[in-house]
Amino acid sequence: MAGLARRGGALDRHAIIRFCRRHDPPGPCFPQVAEEGRMSVHEGWRAFFDGHAPAYMQNVFTRNTQAEVAFLVDVLRLPPGARILDLGCGTGRHSVALAGRGFQVVGVDLSHGMLRQAQLAAREAEARVAWIQADATRFSAPQAFDAAICLCEGAFGLIGAGEDPQAHDAAIARNLAHSLRPGGRLMLNASNGLRLQALH
Repeated sequence: MAGLARRGGALDRHAIIRFCRRHDPPGPCFPQVAEEGRMSVHEGWRAFFDGHAPAYMQNVFTRNTQAEVAFLVDVLRLPPGARILDLGCGTGRHSVALAGRGFQVVGVDLSHGMLRQAQLAAREAEARVAWIQADATRFSAPQAFDAAICLCEGAFGLIGAGEDPQAHDAAIARNLAHSLRPGGRLMLNASNGLRLQALH
């Protein structure tokens, strides 16, 4: 998480605000972040995504959701009715679309604000998804899923985040692996160095 100053394992609130303003227009997270003062990396990201949730689906990249889901179904070779974990589901755009195709989906996200938007989207689409608020570094459902996806900006996408970056990334990867049945498949994305360099 380049560009965010750490002080004794916590992030400086001003560093979080500067980071957020460089990447997204100011949203409801900024007053909350400012009032809370210094906070952990975990708390900072939760505040950021809670504040960003109402406007998330206005991002240009969300327009490709149906094409992305078609790609997932094809590449992951998902059988009808497969159980899918969407770790870091955000507003549930992939979860809802997959459920609409008849898959059994569990969406997990740290942000209450994102999950609230996901619930609204599922209700509107008449899609059945189980939503769980949890930290990706701590969530695990041993061998419960045929496939897992982690396509968010806030889980493995924040590669190198947390007070202990290696432990953060390893915990998410381990939890994804433990959640898959033998032979289960995983699709994830992660920010690459070129993208991060362009942002900073």
